[in-house]
Amino acid sequence: MGSKKFLITGASSDIGKSLLEHLPDGSSVTALCRRKPVGHKPNSINLTHNACDLNDYQSVQKAITKSSNHIDHMVLLAGVSNRFIRFDALSIEEIEAVLRVNFFSHVMILNALSKYVTGSITVISTNSIKYNG
Repeated sequence: MGSKKFLITGASSDIGKSLLEHLPDGSSVTALCRRKPVGHKPNSINLTHNACDLNDYQSVQKAITKSSNHIDHMVLLAGVSNRFIRFDALSIEEIEAVLRVNFFSHVMILNALSKYVTGSITVISTNSIKYNG
C-alpha cells in the first residue's frame, strides 16, 4: 500500500496529537494548527505544518492555499471550549469565537478542499457549557 496523505486540523494536541501516533508508517500529513505538532512518530510520518489560527479567516484561507490538491483523508478535529464558564455569562463575541474555530473554519476548509479528498472526511466538533448551576 502506498503512503496516504492526510490533512488534519487540531494535530498539535488532544485527539489530533494521538491520531498522529496511530497513522500508518510512511503517511504524509499536512497539519493545519497554530503550534507545530510534537511528540509524534517523527521518523515514520512526513509532517508538514501549515501554521494556521482557525479563529482568523485570513489565516485559514492562507493555509488552505498552501495545502495539497490531493488528500486521501481529511480529519477536522480542532476546537475550543468554554466549558468552565456559565453559558449565560458568555458574551456574544466569546460565543462567536468558539463558532469560528469549531464550525465556520471547518466549513471553509471543507468548501475549499473536499473536492480533492479521495477517501474519507471526518469532522469532530464538541462544546459543552454549564447552564443553570
